[in-house]
Amino acid sequence: MTTWGAIAADGDKQVVASSYNQGSKRKAESSAIKECRAKGGSKKCKAWVSFYNQCGAMAAGDSQAVAFRAPTVDEASRGAVRDCASRTTNCKLIQTVCSYPARVQ
Repeated sequence: MTTWGAIAADGDKQVVASSYNQGSKRKAESSAIKECRAKGGSKKCKAWVSFYNQCGAMAAGDSQAVAFRAPTVDEASRGAVRDCASRTTNCKLIQTVCSYPARVQ
């Protein structure tokens, strides 16, 4: 069974949150935004990346943040840091999450 995940962030407040194992893209994004606000984010919390049956990662540097999705957490992490580094300096991985297919019994 397909499961969805998402990463949401409020750049002004520097709050990042994620969701996983959700039944739809809308639910995954809504859950990540809700968690972002619960962690201190404002109405500016927005979904940066959503994905199904794979992983997402977010990296941030001095002037920009980047989100990336890939089949594994390692690939998503490397992709986020690589894309961030191509746009700004001092990039660091700030969030990872995976949402793999659920087994149906």
